[in-house]
Amino acid sequence: MSEVPEGWRIEPLRELVDARGITYGVVQPGPFVEDGVPLVRVSDFKSDGIRREALVRIDPAIAARYGRSTLSGSEVLITLVGTVGLVAVATDELAGCNVARAVGVVPLSDPLTARWVALSLQGKSVRRYFVDRLNTTVQKTLNLRDVASLRIPCPPAPEMRTITELLGALDDKIESNTRVARAGLDVMRLDFDRRFGPTGELMQPCQALETVAEVVMGQSPPGATYSADSADGMPMVQGMGAFGERFVEPTTFTSSPTKVVAAGTLLMTVRAPVGSLNLTTERTCVGRGVAALATEWPAFVECSLREMAPRWQSEAGGTIYPSVNGRQVREAPVTAADRADVDAFEEFATPLRDRALALHHEARHLTAIRDALLPRLVSGRIRVPLTNDLDEAVETVLDAA
Repeated sequence: MSEVPEGWRIEPLRELVDARGITYGVVQPGPFVEDGVPLVRVSDFKSDGIRREALVRIDPAIAARYGRSTLSGSEVLITLVGTVGLVAVATDELAGCNVARAVGVVPLSDPLTARWVALSLQGKSVRRYFVDRLNTTVQKTLNLRDVASLRIPCPPAPEMRTITELLGALDDKIESNTRVARAGLDVMRLDFDRRFGPTGELMQPCQALETVAEVVMGQSPPGATYSADSADGMPMVQGMGAFGERFVEPTTFTSSPTKVVAAGTLLMTVRAPVGSLNLTTERTCVGRGVAALATEWPAFVECSLREMAPRWQSEAGGTIYPSVNGRQVREAPVTAADRADVDAFEEFATPLRDRALALHHEARHLTAIRDALLPRLVSGRIRVPLTNDLDEAVETVLDAA
């Protein structure tokens, strides 16, 4: 980046950190111990921070050898190995934790600067910078030297604060939508258990999934042109997180698709991780690794299948990607019940699913807005008004965009 607005400066990332310097974490954590020091790994990164409830613990004596990577709060964390470039800011709740070798620690004592650096590391130009410098001999690895050399544009503190608050407001709304949608679906699942669970009065022997749903196994369209950045074409899902999570980097294509489903269709992964369930938020092509379940009782089917994931993961075949085939999916056991009882449950569950779908769709739209604004704001190509009214700042920025 060669040009920034007047009053801004450009600094190598190494010049913004404290005396600890940029470092990585524990190389050999040893066996996990119940009362040890929590360790942040790549798998603990999620869209809105670090998944603290899943942290493993290591021997305090081993953690003590890596004092430079012990967290105190306000450090920027970035993944260096495997899934490279995921970013999070260490909260005060993570103070005392350490990180794994695959996680880089960028120590910034000022929380405002930490949030700014974290935003700067999420732009597409930075991701391209990292991709160009990856060592891929064994697995994708990012060198700390390249991270430290990254040039960060730095506006004056008032403008930095306004930009971080504006983008933070969008992130908060996206997270709120996801949380509210998940809460509604939890209500749906609890009601299902009350009616059809092991102690439910309506429970009957299981039936095969194919008796209540048409199973459509996905495939990648031949001759398709893929682009994770393109706004053209139709979204295609080839893998996803757990139900309620955002899709992972949907791609688009411009050739004629063959396996297309409508918004609100239930999808299930058939390749590792097997058994994850999600809803489409728009008309979508189903790629390899995913099955679409077309049914007039989507809530009933989703609730019936959600306990199948552990079993499928243990039974999955395949040497590179554990997977299940179409026959296994079609024959999967789901709860059996009288049609009238299932219809009554769907009548209760449908408004909850529709609300969740609307919230997820809005969250995806807001995410697209945020991702489009972020590189323009952190580079100064779009300026924000210095005002205490965040709504006014948002409206001004959106008008400019």
